[in-house]
Amino acid sequence: MTRDIYLAAGCFWGAEHYLKKIAGVTMTEVGFANGRTENPTYKEVYTDTTGYAECVHVQYDDTRLGLPFLLRLYLRAIDPTSLNRQGEDEGTRYRTGIYYTDAADEPVARAILDEAQKDYDAPLCVELLPLHNFYRAEEYHQDYLDKNPDGYCHLPHELFAFAERANRTALDLSQATYGEVKGTAYDVAVLPWGATEPHNGHLPYLTDCILSHDVAVEAAQLAWERAGVRTMVLPPVGLGAQNPGQRELPFCLHFRQQTQQAVLTDIVSSLYCQGMRRLLIVNGHGGNTFKGFVRDLAADYPDTFIAVSNWYAVLPAKDYLDNPGDHADELETSAMLHYHPELVRMELAGEGKAHAFHPSGLRDGTAWMPRHWNLVTSDTGIGNPRAATAEKGRRLTHDVAERYATLLTELAHVNSAEELYEKDY
Repeated sequence: MTRDIYLAAGCFWGAEHYLKKIAGVTMTEVGFANGRTENPTYKEVYTDTTGYAECVHVQYDDTRLGLPFLLRLYLRAIDPTSLNRQGEDEGTRYRTGIYYTDAADEPVARAILDEAQKDYDAPLCVELLPLHNFYRAEEYHQDYLDKNPDGYCHLPHELFAFAERANRTALDLSQATYGEVKGTAYDVAVLPWGATEPHNGHLPYLTDCILSHDVAVEAAQLAWERAGVRTMVLPPVGLGAQNPGQRELPFCLHFRQQTQQAVLTDIVSSLYCQGMRRLLIVNGHGGNTFKGFVRDLAADYPDTFIAVSNWYAVLPAKDYLDNPGDHADELETSAMLHYHPELVRMELAGEGKAHAFHPSGLRDGTAWMPRHWNLVTSDTGIGNPRAATAEKGRRLTHDVAERYATLLTELAHVNSAEELYEKDY
């Protein structure tokens, strides 16, 4: 449900830029609140004779962003003990205030202000009042810092990055704090799993971990925004099984199945102890296999539901790429260019040429045998990465994340094994 709150936080240029970056905020507009005249102009308000405060009208989706959390973030962007001054901006028009249109919001805001007061010796100067009137400011004030990236702002730019993360980090355990997580009932856990291995000459050793994690976080955010499903993405596991010829490469780490099973069992055991019964493993490494592990865990934890997916195989790569390969190829390189272009060193990339098996039965899938990596490829890559682009990576990973978001939403409502299956034959 869309709700409204009006927040005065000093100069409205920076305040709007900060508030609009919070996930769950659906609309912002700047204007003037709780003054004495009709249809004031910015020049009139600037005289400090109209009684108006520069203010941001915030609309937010309360299924994605609660008012208490929004107000805590608002307080991060102001000095709540400063009267009629924020930064170098001084005057009654720069006072701070929370103005509500729903009387039910008053006790919620009052509780947040009382909570904040405990952190200050000086009394808070934040007004808490019903909204009497609000007039939208002239168009050039709207989204001012989007239009003028180098324009004046009294807020430190680090706050904008904080705002972007603020309603997202509680979905990503690698960034979340206990203070954000405690007391929150999560519906599903996601475990990204990758490997530690060379990826041609241009991608990080932890590419499989990075991509499985980032796709999972994108999916978790979509599931939260669209269905209110609370997903916690666990830190990625870099314990991958390697082929012959890989372990000899510098810092390529091979982990036996017994090790992987022990680690997964400990993770599931910990989650079980905490009441988490739904787990999705998002795998990013072709050498990993989890089916046997999951079957064993189903015997030990029959009321825990564990699903496994190889993110790179969810959708046909050929629908997104020109010439997908197998390892450090156009697919992985495109995805990394989308998520982390700063980590891609294309000038170090090899061509990814590879030798196929000679026996036809191993080429056509009649039987399987691990490939000896040093005999298959000279640069550790299989597939030419040169055609990779960030846009290809964006399209592919977004569509995979969409699939995962749907799955997370469906899993969130599963409470018994019977609910996993259709009712009618």
